Amino acid sequence: DAWQEHIEHAGTKLEQRDQVLLAEDGPAFWAKVGWSSERLSSDAATMPVQWGSKRLTDPDCEVMSTIFRKLEGSPRMLVISTNVIGDLGITALSDATFFGALAQLEKLYANNNRIGDAGM
Repeated sequence: DAWQEHIEHAGTKLEQRDQVLLAEDGPAFWAKVGWSSERLSSDAATMPVQWGSKRLTDPDCEVMSTIFRKLEGSPRMLVISTNVIGDLGITALSDATFFGALAQLEKLYANNNRIGDAGM
């Protein structure tokens, strides 16, 4: 099937993009939020992910979205308030949910950012 081939190709391209993004920008992201992938994997389901006031940007949200798509499990609470996240960043997080990211998220705190009408 041509459609199945297209879907498989798209999945392969996304995986390649993810690998490059995490290799190039992942270390800086983890340093900025003061967490590690191991801590997120072990603590996300049981405690709030507190990433407020970390100066997170739209490109950081691209990294965050990739991380959440690959994460087994999901945080119940994500705090990304008081950053510099705009429409592109919040849209990246929203798009990640299409792939199953943040499936157990109950509370998202994203106030005091630069999110406009397009991001809502």
